Amino acid sequence: MCGDTLMGASRKKPAWGPRAPIRPHTTEGREGARGRAAMKMRFANKKNAHEPCGRGPRQLRRPTGTRKEGVMAVEIRLGVAPTREDLGGLLVGYSAGRYCENPRLPMEKSRAHEQWLLERALARPETVTVSAWNDAGLQGLLVGRPSAWDSEHFGFPMATVDALVVVPGPQDQERGVASKIATTFDQWCRTQGVRFASVRLPSRQLGPIQALEDAGYRYVESYIYNVVDLDRLEEPKEVTAPLRHARGEDRALFCRWAPGAFATQRFHADARFDREKAEALYIKWIDSAFDDPDRQILVMEEDGRAAAFMVYRDEDFRATLGVRSAALNMGLLDPAARGKGLGTRFYHALFRYFRDQGFDIVESGLTMRNQASLNWHNKTGFRIVGTYVTLHRWFDAP
Repeated sequence: MCGDTLMGASRKKPAWGPRAPIRPHTTEGREGARGRAAMKMRFANKKNAHEPCGRGPRQLRRPTGTRKEGVMAVEIRLGVAPTREDLGGLLVGYSAGRYCENPRLPMEKSRAHEQWLLERALARPETVTVSAWNDAGLQGLLVGRPSAWDSEHFGFPMATVDALVVVPGPQDQERGVASKIATTFDQWCRTQGVRFASVRLPSRQLGPIQALEDAGYRYVESYIYNVVDLDRLEEPKEVTAPLRHARGEDRALFCRWAPGAFATQRFHADARFDREKAEALYIKWIDSAFDDPDRQILVMEEDGRAAAFMVYRDEDFRATLGVRSAALNMGLLDPAARGKGLGTRFYHALFRYFRDQGFDIVESGLTMRNQASLNWHNKTGFRIVGTYVTLHRWFDAP
């Protein structure tokens, strides 16, 4: 459906009888209306009241795209991919997210990086877009996709929103544009038989977050992103153990460590997901990492046996941000070795390894429900660069 207006809707006649005859627009009628309006202003002390003089011959037309009670006039387009120039215009003034909010990164480079991330998401063949346009150009964009991995695991169609960006402005204006986008995305989900959708947005994007709540999305978690700048990190005092890459025989062992370790994650937090399937999903993540060429697994040993592992991605952001990032995906300690300082030694070993390999930063994300991990990240030198909100939407909810 193109546009946000439903065509062909029937209008019902008023139930209170026939309409009164319309009086002609005479000067006398307008003067009487002015007098009545002035009296109302005196008694009610209403400021900026408009004269109820009816539709005059010179009634001004509101230009397309201007605000009217928090609503911007936009045309919603489904499946129309914006150009690079459109994306650049959309991100002028954008300041949300873990890169734009990082004070150690130049804002212009951060915005260029956000544009590159949008372009990368748009390049996926399964991507669906919902965009908002007016005479000034692109005013908002949602980038979503079917989530094949989660759909296969849980047994019903699921979708993910990778990005929802609107032109910065007053909060009610952002909320109005995002609301129209969300409505069209919901319609797409229903036509595709999608039962569940999820989205994670920077907490600074309050207007779009409220628009999603209006559309039926519900808060699930607060999520934070942390960064370590390796060039500013002090050399650890203790001797760190050497690391090795994971081997085939590690697979079964690491999967055995998983049960109960991810109890604070969002699939456990949402009561509508089956507990056993949610637990099995995290085990599946660990197992699949051994076969993913885009992810590496580092292992630390103690007394000749594996005691900790970390899955990470090598993200080369030098073209946009000027840094090479080690993005941590998931890591676990041997349950029998927890509480003995192993985690701190492991992370110091990781930092030394990444620095020796030419990385500039280490990125990590975690739910704020995991307070132990949050405190541990702070202790080992991470600093928070972005706070996010995760929302879930069930389309078969009563």
